[in-house]
Amino acid sequence: MDSRNIKIELQYNNVDISRSVAPYVESIRHVDRTIHDKGDDLSVTFQNVNGLWSGCWFPDRGAKLSAKIIAENWFAPGDSIPRDFGTFEIDDIDDSRPNSLFTMSAVSIGITNSIRRQQNSKAWENLEIRQIAQDIADEHGFELKFLSDYNPILDRWEQNGISDLRNLVDICEYAGLMLKKTGKYLLIFNGDEFDSKKPDLIIRDTGDLVKQPRFNANSSDIYSACQVRYFDPKKKELIDYIFTPDGISGLKGGYKAENMGKGKSRDDSSDLDPIPDPEVGQILKLNVPVTSLAEAQAVARAALRNKNMRQVRGSVSLMGRPDLYSGMNVNVSGFQRWDSVIWNIEEIVHSYSVSAGYNTELTLRGTLGY
Repeated sequence: MDSRNIKIELQYNNVDISRSVAPYVESIRHVDRTIHDKGDDLSVTFQNVNGLWSGCWFPDRGAKLSAKIIAENWFAPGDSIPRDFGTFEIDDIDDSRPNSLFTMSAVSIGITNSIRRQQNSKAWENLEIRQIAQDIADEHGFELKFLSDYNPILDRWEQNGISDLRNLVDICEYAGLMLKKTGKYLLIFNGDEFDSKKPDLIIRDTGDLVKQPRFNANSSDIYSACQVRYFDPKKKELIDYIFTPDGISGLKGGYKAENMGKGKSRDDSSDLDPIPDPEVGQILKLNVPVTSLAEAQAVARAALRNKNMRQVRGSVSLMGRPDLYSGMNVNVSGFQRWDSVIWNIEEIVHSYSVSAGYNTELTLRGTLGY
C-alpha cells in the first residue's frame, strides 16, 4: 500500500521553481481567513546552509509568490488532492543564523498596491454598496465578487483620510457584510447567508485525528438587542428602532435546556437546541445617521451581529485536511455539549514541515440565527 505523501509546488514571479528549491524546503504555512479586517498570508522557510538564499537566490520584496500543496494517497489509495494557496506578495524576509533558515513571508494584498496604504478622502451619495466596491476594485486592479443578495443604498458615505481598503471594510461592517481580500479578488459576502448554510461535514473526535480541541463561551460583551435612534434634520423626524433576535444571543444549535442533567446521549441529535443564553440583558445603543426605518433595522441587525458573533468559539488541530476552507460550516462530534453548535470555519492554517508533516488548525465560531 502506498504511504501518504506531500508535494509542494512553488512559483516565483510566475516561474515554476518547485524542482530547484525542493531539497531546501523546510516548512510552509498558509493562513486562510474570512475575517473582514484580516487578509490571508503565506510563509515558506528554506534550509540555507550553503547560503544560496542569502546570495544569488535572494528574493525581491514585492515579488509574487504562489504555492500549492498536493496530498497523495491521503484519504484513499491513489488519490491526489491539490490545495492551491493562491498568489501573494513577499513583504518580509528573515535570514536566521546559526540555524541557517531563510523565511519568505507574503501577504494577499501586497506592498505594491496602494489600496491598503494610500490615504484618501472622498464622499459617495445615493449609491449601492456594490457600486462603491466596484469603483474601488476597478481603481486598484481587482476583480469584485459580490456574493450577497443584500445590497443596500447608502444615502451618504464619507471617507476621511483612510485607505480605500479600510474604507471598504468600514462600509461592509456598517452594512453587516464581510470582506475577504486575495491577490486578485475582492470578495464581499453576507455572513448571515453563510451562517444559514447546512454544515458541509462532521469533524469527529474519533477517526479525524483531532488534537488539542478547545472550546469557549463568554458573556462579557453580549447584547440582547440593538437600538438605533437618529433625528433626521431633513425630514424633521426621529427614527427609532430596536432589533431583538430570537433568544438573547441568537446562537444556532445546542441541547434543549430541559434535557440538561437528564443523562441524554451526546449523540442524540433530536435533543439539539440552542446552548442556554448568558444571563445578560444589556441593549446596544447607537446614534448613527439613517434615512429610513428599513435602514435602521439593517444597521441594528448588523451591529448586534458584529458584537455577538464570537460569543462561542472553538479551535481544533487535525491531520492535514486539504478539503477544508475558511467560510465552511461544520459540525463536531464527540465533544458533548459543543456537538450541538453549527460551527463556521473563520480561520484555517495549513502547515507542513519536514519534522511534523502536514497538519491543519481550525478556528471556529458558533453561527448565529440572524
